Amino acid sequence: MTRSLWLDESYAARPALRGETRASVAIIGAGLTGVSTAYWLAERRVTAVVLDAEAIAAGATGRNGGFLLEGTSPDFTDLATRYGRQAARDLWAFTAENRRRLLDVCAREGLACEVEPGGSIALAASEQAAAILEGNAQALAEDGYPCQWLDRQAVGALLQGAPLARTVVAGLLNPRDVGINPARLTRGLAEVAARRGARIYERTPARALAGGGASWTVTTPEGTVRAEAVVLALNAYAALVDPAWQDVIRPIRGQVLATAPVSQRLFRHLWYAHGGVDYWRQLANGRVLLGGLRRLAASEEVGTDDRLHPRIQRALDGYLRDLGVPPVAVTHRWSGILGLSPDRLPLIGPVPGRPRLFMAGGYSGQGLAFAFLAGRMLAELLTTGTTTYPRLLYPERVWRGAAP
Repeated sequence: MTRSLWLDESYAARPALRGETRASVAIIGAGLTGVSTAYWLAERRVTAVVLDAEAIAAGATGRNGGFLLEGTSPDFTDLATRYGRQAARDLWAFTAENRRRLLDVCAREGLACEVEPGGSIALAASEQAAAILEGNAQALAEDGYPCQWLDRQAVGALLQGAPLARTVVAGLLNPRDVGINPARLTRGLAEVAARRGARIYERTPARALAGGGASWTVTTPEGTVRAEAVVLALNAYAALVDPAWQDVIRPIRGQVLATAPVSQRLFRHLWYAHGGVDYWRQLANGRVLLGGLRRLAASEEVGTDDRLHPRIQRALDGYLRDLGVPPVAVTHRWSGILGLSPDRLPLIGPVPGRPRLFMAGGYSGQGLAFAFLAGRMLAELLTTGTTTYPRLLYPERVWRGAAP
C-alpha cells in the first residue's frame, strides 16, 4: 500500500473482533464518518461497535489534503439553480456548522490535530470560470458569508510570482477555512469515543451484512456483530459490503505527494484550482502537499485499488515547479479513493426500503466538509427517527425508483 504523510507515524491498531458481540448500532468503517457517528452516539449514551478492515483513518480520511472547507462539490450558484436558493443556503450552512463543531470538539477534547487557520483560495483560469467565481462571491456575501473576490493582481501577489500565476484570472478567498491533520483528528476522536463506551475493532473487515428492521448481523472473518441498526460509513468502498451501492457511488482514485520541508513560506492559504480537483498547501513545518491532475488519466483512475499512477506523479512534480517550489525532495507519494455520487452531493441518511440501515458517503471529494456533522445527523436519526439537517442529503435523492 502507499503511505500518506498523515499515516506515516507510529500507531498501534486495536485488536480484531473475535467471537460474537452485540450492540445497539454497528458501524462499518472507521474513517471520520464512522468514528464521529460513534462519538455522537456516545454523547447520547448509545453504545456502538465500529469495524474497520484496516485501521482507523487508513482510507480516504487519512489520504486527503486536510482541507476543512465550507461548501459542496457543486458550487453555491449551481446548487441554487438545481435545488433553489434556500436549499443551497441549508447545504452551505451544514458545512459551516460541520467546521464550527469540529473545531469546538478539537478544543474541548484536547485533540492535537494540527489546526492551521488561513482560509482557502479557489482559482479561476479562464474568464468564464472567473465569472462563476464572482457570481458565487456575490451570492455568498448576500447570505452573510465573508468571502472575498480577488482579481488577477491580488492572486498574483499571493502566489509570489510563481509561474502558475500567469494562467490565473481571479480567485475567491474564504477566510474561515482551515487546514487540519485528518488522521490525528480521527484517531484522537476515536480515543474519546472509546473512553465513553464505543467498541472499536481494527483489522476486522465486514464480510457480509444480513437482516433487516431491528435485527442485523455483520459477519467478519473471526466474529459476528448483532445489532439493532447498521451504519455503512464506507464511502467509495460501500459496494464491497453491500453490492446495492455499486451503481450509486463510483470509486475514483486521486494522486497526492508531499515534499520535505521548504525553508521559505510560499503559501499561507489552502489553494485549489480546476474546480477543486487540483489542490495544494504548505504545512506549518514547511512541507508542501500537492494533489490532483486526475484528468490526465481519468479513464484509468477508477476503482478501489491503492496504486500510484506514474504519469500523474511526474506531472505533479512539474506542478511543483509551476508553483515556484524550489528543488526539494518528494518524501511521500500516495493515492486516495474518492466516492463520487451521481450529483456530487453526499448521501447521508436512511437507506430506502431497508429499515434501520443507514448510509453516509458519496462525498465527491468534500468529505472533511461533511463527515463530522454527518455523524451527528446519523446519531439523531438513529435515536429519534428524525433530524434537524436537510433531508435533501438523504440517499433517496438518487435512489428513487431503484430497487434496494
